[in-house]
Formats: sequence, C-alpha cells, structure tokens
Amino acid sequence: MKKQNLKEETKKRKELVTSMEEDKKMLVVKEAEVSKVAEKLSALQEEGQKDSAALEAAQCHFKAVSAGLSTNEDGEEATLAGQMMTCKNDMSKADTEAKQVTMD
Repeated sequence: MKKQNLKEETKKRKELVTSMEEDKKMLVVKEAEVSKVAEKLSALQEEGQKDSAALEAAQCHFKAVSAGLSTNEDGEEATLAGQMMTCKNDMSKADTEAKQVTMD
C-alpha cells in the first residue's frame, strides 16, 4: 500500500515538474509577445501625441483664418485684406517693372 502511494506521488510529482517546465516555456513566449505589443503601443502613443499637436496647430490656424487673421510669409500676423493689398501692390510693382524693361 505504501509503495503504491509512493509510486503515485512520484508520478504526480513528475507530471507537476513537466507541467511547470512547459509553463515556464510558455511564460517566456508570452513575455516576448507582451514586449513586442508594448513597443507597438509606445510607438502608437508617440505618433498620437504628434498628431494631437498637429491637430491643435491646424485648429488654431483655422480659427485665425476664420476670424480674418492669418500670417504673412514672414510669420507675422496679418489680416487677409492686408495680405490682398500687399499682393496687389506687389503685382502692380512687377507690372510697372515689366513695362519699364520693355520700354528700354
């Protein structure tokens, strides 16, 4: 009776050891998968932050344009009407210069 119990307990122990070794192998595999997913998550979060910043900048620009304000080539604030006047003046200057060149 004792020998049979000992054999059964030894068999159970071997099964548990085998199961534990398999679990350890699976743990290593799962940890590698978690690491890969964590890297992807980190990259996506960084990309999301960049996109959020770009969206915020675009929204601010849209609000400024909607309010009739924008920036000129130098990055200074200028109204759209002011930019149109500057553009018309530049066109007029260019037209005058072109006429002077053709006269010479």
